[in-house]
Amino acid sequence: MASKMKKEKVAIIGSGLIGRSWAMLFAGVGYQVTIYDIIPEIVEKALKETKLELESVEKQGTIRGTLSAAEQFACIRGTDNLKDAVTDAIYVQECVPERLDIKKKLYGELDGLVGPNTILASSTSTFMPSLFSEDMKHRAQVLVAHPVNPPYYVPLVEIVPAPWTKPEHTTKARELMTEIGQKPVTLSRQIEGFALNRIQYAILNETWRLVADGILSVKDIDVVMSEGLGMRYAFLGPLETAHLNAEGMLNYCDRYCNTIYAVSETMGPTPRMEGKVAEQVAKEMEEMLNEHLQIIGTNVILVPYESKHVEKYHQWMKSEELQELTASEPLTLEEEYQMQASWRNDEDKCTFLILDRQRYEDTKDEIGALVGDTNIFIQSHPEAEDEQPQTDRLAGEIEIMIAEPTARGKRYGWEATLLMLLFGVERLQLQHYLAITKDTNAKAMRMFERMQFRETKRTAIFQEVSFERPVQDDWISWMKDQAGSYTIVPYPG
Repeated sequence: MASKMKKEKVAIIGSGLIGRSWAMLFAGVGYQVTIYDIIPEIVEKALKETKLELESVEKQGTIRGTLSAAEQFACIRGTDNLKDAVTDAIYVQECVPERLDIKKKLYGELDGLVGPNTILASSTSTFMPSLFSEDMKHRAQVLVAHPVNPPYYVPLVEIVPAPWTKPEHTTKARELMTEIGQKPVTLSRQIEGFALNRIQYAILNETWRLVADGILSVKDIDVVMSEGLGMRYAFLGPLETAHLNAEGMLNYCDRYCNTIYAVSETMGPTPRMEGKVAEQVAKEMEEMLNEHLQIIGTNVILVPYESKHVEKYHQWMKSEELQELTASEPLTLEEEYQMQASWRNDEDKCTFLILDRQRYEDTKDEIGALVGDTNIFIQSHPEAEDEQPQTDRLAGEIEIMIAEPTARGKRYGWEATLLMLLFGVERLQLQHYLAITKDTNAKAMRMFERMQFRETKRTAIFQEVSFERPVQDDWISWMKDQAGSYTIVPYPG
């Protein structure tokens, strides 16, 4: 029986996400892959992460290629020696940072190490291949094989030759891309931006104009794409769509060419993505993205508060104990739905519900895994009077509630609060925190003290204790160390 492993060697230069993805793709069909990076510790880390990624996609049923995760990883090795990496390789995929000086230096080194048949391919999305290969002895072997990030999940690869690239190398690169399961397209010649980015830039430019002119909000523009144009083009490209929207392409041109030209003439000059419009887009994007994220920690997962969670939340809030601790009045179920909707639309409130991660992973029942919630109320906070000049900082009032009695005493509240505090710093740019709790809630008071908050006020009439904490680099580092590993990823809903 023939071995599933190949003898041919492929070298990956750079061990980041794109480099690791390329390594997995080539190993998936049995190529002997060497990952190169400049520091041994980085190489070792890349190999460990690649192994975990392969095991993860195999477990999820999304592994690519013809081999198991173990078989694929057996095809991958690492080195911090460039000569060792590329010697006898039939193909080199470069994935170093997007700086022309770094690429020129690297390709100069590769020029003295490879033979006459090794294809040198760059993952660059920015530079035409002629810019870093012109002075090379082996320049006829250089081309761009530009993937879409992450290449393991998005198969398109743009193959772009330099003016001096031999056609047989371009052809061989395309064959390799097809063999490893990618979908290559070959440009007849190099051009700034290649194909994907030129199309992408045209879309970005027009969406920018629509925001700048006040025609649509950022959120609504993205709906135009995600719920309209993107769905239309997900399976058919624009030209095939046009062809099918009429009685063939010529009929489409007869019908719409004047309209398309006339509308395009109104689009104005190419905008620069800077200034107040850039600030507006960034602000709206942060608000929009924060609605659709989840935070995965060691023992808890924080998910957005959706309407599907309301009935469970309503049951919690029937508890007199929770009403007392949160200073809340009982609401009807209809009022609870209204409250949830208002929270989601309130730009000054960020709410996540807390899941018991182990229970959720065991059952896949999100409602059954709910154990509490955590909130940040965003507000301005003046600097201390002795600090000059006096300014306002963006502050957040943090709240935490573990509603399920069986989930208490497991440090879920501690971890969820740390994750929420870090989210406020990293995603909401908060510079100061406040916390207010009942003076009867000894556990909450101890927790905030352990989190290095300082008690600032006691209000006897409301039986409340206030704590504050400025955001500082050493505190952020401490929180990250306490929180351990966590990731912020899109929430599937």
